[in-house]
Amino acid sequence: MNIFLKIATFVLILGLSFYILKSLDPTILVMQSTLSKFTLLTLSGVFYASFLTAPLSVVLFIILGSTTNIYLVTILGGLGAALGDLLILKFFRSLFKTFSFIKHAQSFRKIKKISIKYHLNLVGIILGMLLVASPFPDELGLILLGISSLSYFKLAILTFVLNSLGILAILLIAKSFL
Repeated sequence: MNIFLKIATFVLILGLSFYILKSLDPTILVMQSTLSKFTLLTLSGVFYASFLTAPLSVVLFIILGSTTNIYLVTILGGLGAALGDLLILKFFRSLFKTFSFIKHAQSFRKIKKISIKYHLNLVGIILGMLLVASPFPDELGLILLGISSLSYFKLAILTFVLNSLGILAILLIAKSFL
């Protein structure tokens, strides 16, 4: 069975279970409210990764950060942002795989030789890390990180930490003004 179908079935069964249990026990209402807040924070983190939806997710982080623990917002938002970044990165890598014939061009070999000689790959990784850590959208930083030979696991940890720091900075700045 497809993994997406398994996850969708699990979410549907979980939702129906909460709906049935909600009428039986009032403490389930509190648990459902907390679970929906966690889900909302994680989804907001996914939207934080894209340049079109980043402003909306920042507003949502600020609103939820005023009523929820700021570090919980940071961790769940960073987790969602890392998930969104990995989806974007997977798209970029599959797009670059389509244009893999460019690797064999003479001009590309010269550029690669220059980048190895002057350690430009490391500069690209550091610049990509700075762009991902900033509160600005992550696409350009992900392109620079995606070109590197880092594995998905290392990139997931890296984007989680960097996005979490960016979200924490936004929340601390917002808290000082509110």
